[in-house]
Amino acid sequence: MGNGERRWSELCARKALGRYLRSNGCLTSWSRGDEPPDWWVDIKGERFAVEVTRAYGYVMPAGSSGVESYPEHWAFFLKLRREIDLLVRNIPDSGRHFLHMQPMIISSADRKKLLVRVKQYVLEHISDIQALPAVLLQKKGQWPAMLTLEKKSPNGAGVLGSFSRRSVPISGSEIEQELQQIVMSALVSKALCLDHISEPKILVIVDTYGLAQESFWAALRIDTVGPFAAVFRANSRGFAQLLFGTSSVV
Repeated sequence: MGNGERRWSELCARKALGRYLRSNGCLTSWSRGDEPPDWWVDIKGERFAVEVTRAYGYVMPAGSSGVESYPEHWAFFLKLRREIDLLVRNIPDSGRHFLHMQPMIISSADRKKLLVRVKQYVLEHISDIQALPAVLLQKKGQWPAMLTLEKKSPNGAGVLGSFSRRSVPISGSEIEQELQQIVMSALVSKALCLDHISEPKILVIVDTYGLAQESFWAALRIDTVGPFAAVFRANSRGFAQLLFGTSSVV
């Protein structure tokens, strides 16, 4: 993670956690940490070390027990999906669509062409209940990659999405498994990172994963949170969700 991304994540986490604590009637006082931790926060007169991490960029190929990281491609996918989602939502009666992308970076010229193709696909199938996925963009090279769009339903609007090395979308069960692994990895690595700190600790996971529904986060099953008094999920809109925690925090 670059310095700009790290700084954004840290500020996002502070904003979200600060809002959460205020909504629960907690007065807080913040100060910068020595990285680690990223922040110190006083809650009800008790000092907590706040460490920030980010859930993003992991892809679990079918049949694989490992993970691969494509942070640059993942960030691009999130931005592109938002752009296409807005385009589709602005088309009346467009319905619900699903975008799937393999790791790739698209030039500005190709992105403009892609948006034209997206609009053409949506308008072509606007009266259909569902439509087969269409390959809207294909990149050749050492790892050929495709981007597909599929109409899922006439009800609703906008675009859901998935990102993986596979040519077909990642399934809900794979997302659940992947999310569990992301959170467990964050707990282990950040516990080691904060091992020298004796004060109680809070972990904030900034959610830029994008694929996991709210129910997936709610269904997380973690046997232990290690040294953390609380683990939060934070999003870019400034909201925090308590995943695991004790009454000493709020």
